[in-house]
Amino acid sequence: MNTTEAVLRRLGDGRAHQPGLLRDEFGLSADAFARVLDELARLGLPVHQLGSDGIQLDGPIDWLDGTRLAGRARTLGLDLTLEWLCESTNSRLHDALHQGRMPCVLLAEAQSGGRGRRGRGWVSPPGAGLYLSLAWRSTRPPAELAPLALIVGMAAAGVLREIGVAAMVKWPNDLQVDGCKLGGCLVEVAAAGSGPSDLVLGLGINCRLPSTTELDQPWTDLHRLGISTDRTELAIRLIDGLVEALRQFDREGAGPALAQWSGFDALAGRMVDVVWDHGRQLSGPALGIDQAGRLLVGQGESALPLHSGEVRVRSTA
Repeated sequence: MNTTEAVLRRLGDGRAHQPGLLRDEFGLSADAFARVLDELARLGLPVHQLGSDGIQLDGPIDWLDGTRLAGRARTLGLDLTLEWLCESTNSRLHDALHQGRMPCVLLAEAQSGGRGRRGRGWVSPPGAGLYLSLAWRSTRPPAELAPLALIVGMAAAGVLREIGVAAMVKWPNDLQVDGCKLGGCLVEVAAAGSGPSDLVLGLGINCRLPSTTELDQPWTDLHRLGISTDRTELAIRLIDGLVEALRQFDREGAGPALAQWSGFDALAGRMVDVVWDHGRQLSGPALGIDQAGRLLVGQGESALPLHSGEVRVRSTA
């Protein structure tokens, strides 16, 4: 355990602490302690200064229980690793694939370079969300993989609904509640030929982001939604749901899962603006998906299928 993690675990009780006592406990100079707080701020977790009352986080951190996670992973035939900090769980699992470690799952308490779709950053403060990736060898050929992000999204949304979250999936990979982003998934093909496909599937869920968090779109988290849940238990249920969805996909293809799309479709009937194909733009009503998981956007009497694009719901104001 490095110094930054050790200090954070002390602050993670959510109570106010005196900096001087923390410095003494961990044998840190004032400058070294300031660097620890700076590192936490860079990771997206600011520590609030309370004057004479000390320093404090927004609230307590519910740390992941590696023993419970590993126990459940073994029953699923998964190799599981839990890390305090990594650059990106997806990037790390690409290394595992090269070593032949499949299937395996990696969770991190924080990411310094979390990745979303199209290379965007994913805000990943320590203990504020669930950041996990799963390496999987699918029996399905590359030509059948396109809908997989939708399938992963629906599997995650289904688990969230079980704990009382009215989760929907915004095509192609965002988890939303009432139009606000709660999480997202990222599916990457690590190796593919004419046969089985090696995949890395990433999933991020906002549990309790710091109050100072700023994103480029409306967001929410489980705490804001009034959901109090054991983060370890949620991670176990999500891993269970992902493995079940992937096994069904390998057995039966995408059809059975995509048949459930209408019940998860956050764009259904909404007017959308789409940027696609190197800057081309179009607008129209979202009309669901086709059998390949492509978004259907109404264009007059027909519907244009899109396999990728940036989608924004048009304001009704």
